[in-house]
Amino acid sequence: MDKVTRLRTTILATIGLLTAALLIYSILYGLDLLPGGSNNAARYAVLDRPMVDDPIVVEEFYTFSCIHCRRFDPLISAWAEDLPEGTEFKHTHVQFGLQEEVLARTDLILKQRDLMNRHRERIFSAIHDRGSSFRSPEDMADFLDGRGISREQFLSLYDGNYVTRLFNQEASHIRELNVTSVPRLIVANKYVVGVGQDRQAALDTLDWLISELRAGRQPPDPNEPIDAADES
Repeated sequence: MDKVTRLRTTILATIGLLTAALLIYSILYGLDLLPGGSNNAARYAVLDRPMVDDPIVVEEFYTFSCIHCRRFDPLISAWAEDLPEGTEFKHTHVQFGLQEEVLARTDLILKQRDLMNRHRERIFSAIHDRGSSFRSPEDMADFLDGRGISREQFLSLYDGNYVTRLFNQEASHIRELNVTSVPRLIVANKYVVGVGQDRQAALDTLDWLISELRAGRQPPDPNEPIDAADES
C-alpha cells in the first residue's frame, strides 16, 4: 500500500469515527442519557430582582418552533401535574420574530379557549415532524379550523383587543427578564434554571429550589462558595 492510499484510508477512518461519535452523542442527547452535574447551585443563576414566593411561580419560556422546547415539553408538563402546595406553573411563549408572533398569539388564543392541551403536541409535531411553517395567522387558522375553534373565530380573536393586550404585556415581561433563549425556567421571579443536555437535572434543580423556598430558606448565589459545614 503506497503512502497516498494509506493517508486516504486514515482520513476515511477518522471521518468514520467522528461520524459515529456524533451519531452516538445525538442518540444519547435525545434520550437524556448524557452525564450532568449533580451540584444544584451550579445549575441556576440569580437575577437582580425581588423574590416573589407567595405563590412560588415557575415560569417556562418556550416557543413551538424550538426543538429543545419540544423535547423538554413532556418532562416539564408531567412535572407540573404534581406541584407542592403554594406553587404554580405557567408557560410563556416568546416573540423573537414574525413567525414567533403568530405562534405567541396562537398560544394566547388556545389558553383563552381552553384548547391548549388539545393542540399543544399537534403544533409541536406539525412543525418538527412534518416541516409545517405557520408564517401567517391564516396558516394557523386553517390548521386549527374545526378542532374546537373555527377559522373565522381564530382570525377574529387574533387581532382582538384581549389578545393584543396580553401579547403586549408578555412582550414587556420577556424584555424585562431579558429572555433571549429558550427553553428557560424562572422561579419566584428571581432564579433562572438552565435547561441543558441533562433535562432531568433541570427538574431536580426546580424541586430543590422550591423546597428551599417553601422552607423559608433563600437559595445561595451560585457564584459564592458554599461552606461544606452548612450543607445538609
